[in-house]
Amino acid sequence: MCICLIHSARSQSVQIQVSDYHQRPIQGAILSGKASGTSTSKPSDLAGKTQIIPPPGAQPGDPLPLTLVKAPSPKMIIMSPFEGRATIPKSPWFVEVILGEPGNTWALKDERVVSTWAITLLELNKVEQAPESNLSRVASIAGFTPEQIDHAIHSMYNDTENVNRRALARDYLRVYHPRFVNK
Repeated sequence: MCICLIHSARSQSVQIQVSDYHQRPIQGAILSGKASGTSTSKPSDLAGKTQIIPPPGAQPGDPLPLTLVKAPSPKMIIMSPFEGRATIPKSPWFVEVILGEPGNTWALKDERVVSTWAITLLELNKVEQAPESNLSRVASIAGFTPEQIDHAIHSMYNDTENVNRRALARDYLRVYHPRFVNK
């Protein structure tokens, strides 16, 4: 599993820090922007650092869809933000991008990944109110069953000390479990 931290810089470059679930740097990962005019990074260095140039005129808050070009394992995908849907942050903030193999159980325990799933599911449900279908789609891509994804989000609600993540999980539970009552 890898985590990429993206930093918006004044020079229009976005700094990327590639790490694993344990925040250890990953050397040799290459990312590219999906948008026209976005560069492909050089391989991340020993410290896991690289950079990417966003499309001309891109500003903080704009989408920065990323794709994984190369990773230490060919089975890795971008787990968070889900499907590489990053956003250019305001300086000096970073966006974490977690890479991992679908079905790796560390993802179910990582609140950053679980939060991304909850965000994605809430966004998908706004477009198409089909909770079961949306949950199946996310689960399929992430390499888990819908029940595992649902349980991970519910567990985050019960276990997290992070107020924002708890609120996010509560919002998910209200939509995906209409009988849910706040504790």
